[in-house]
Amino acid sequence: MKLTLAAILTALTAATGVVGAPSTPPAKTCEDLQIPIKISAMTKIFPVAPVTDNLLAAALVLNFTRSDAFAWNYTALPDHRVDKTFYISARYCIPTAVGERKDILQIMTHGIGCEKSYWDWPEEPSKYSYVDAAIQRGYSTFIYDRITTGGSSKPDAYLEVQVSVELAILKSLTEHLRAGVLPGGGSKLLTAPGRVVHVGHSLGSILTNVLVATWPALSDGVILTGFAHSFTLSEFVAAQLAFSSQLARLASPRRFAALGDGYLAWPSATQFQLVFFDYPNFDPKVLLDGEARKSAFTVGELLSLTTVALSAPKFTGYVQVLTGNRDLVFCGGHCNATAVEAAGRLAFPNAGGYDAYVIPEMGHALNLHLNAVDVYDLILEGLEKGGL
Repeated sequence: MKLTLAAILTALTAATGVVGAPSTPPAKTCEDLQIPIKISAMTKIFPVAPVTDNLLAAALVLNFTRSDAFAWNYTALPDHRVDKTFYISARYCIPTAVGERKDILQIMTHGIGCEKSYWDWPEEPSKYSYVDAAIQRGYSTFIYDRITTGGSSKPDAYLEVQVSVELAILKSLTEHLRAGVLPGGGSKLLTAPGRVVHVGHSLGSILTNVLVATWPALSDGVILTGFAHSFTLSEFVAAQLAFSSQLARLASPRRFAALGDGYLAWPSATQFQLVFFDYPNFDPKVLLDGEARKSAFTVGELLSLTTVALSAPKFTGYVQVLTGNRDLVFCGGHCNATAVEAAGRLAFPNAGGYDAYVIPEMGHALNLHLNAVDVYDLILEGLEKGGL
């Protein structure tokens, strides 16, 4: 029998009695924030030439995707200390109604090429906003632009925008949010949550995973979307080649004119579709809206992705992994449900509840497909099942 998302949800509804997400907007109060986050982190000085034009961008991608691309001795590379304050653009929302989950805060981290609007899509939010779906179930939410994206800082593309720095920012944000006080004192709504759930997409899932692997007490549950622990170098190579990365200011001059060397972007909606979407299971207007608000990524981000450790044996909270069956980035466009489930269990051997789903008729950007609200139901029902 062909597995469909409807079949997954039918089984879930039979167990929980819950049907699909409501179409009316939830009652919520939100505030937009600009948060100064001071961090100290170590990055690496990678042996690559500065990327100053598209010829060098293409050469970088080719060198990065060769079969011997990871042959360098990472621990032997020179260190670089980053002690700096970054400014993070964020939005904090609480449900108007008081409920049992209002003191559970979901902290959401987006992936490469997107910004925080990935979680709270402004066009047709009843179809695409995960923030609204979470608010409707009574959760508070915090979304933010990672450095290089949206309204956040755009630092040095080589030495500062690396996974270790982005991880330090997520850790600091989490600690401040858990304490109920943000640097700069800008929030009028924030109170200390009773529990925290981290939700990630793509690179955001990697950061979330590494966060709880390193500091397991910072989170009570993690949702990893657009991600699979079973990924191999070949899938990553396919995605990088499909991106056809160019120097950002040349790929999209109007959008990225102010960005310096080492900032990259895909050049058109075609590359966005190739890597993020499963045709025809999306609205072409969503593709174009996403292309219009795409964000750049950096050389430092790509190279430092090879350094992460995902094993999290000390994390005992709830874990859920969701990826589209046509995810190019982590599955090469054909995800194996058994492999995804088993690899996730291996990474989280002591999770206090674990679910893994490979979602039919979806690519990498789960939130931007036609059946996104059904995926939100899976996430939220999983959290409820996990006691969150």
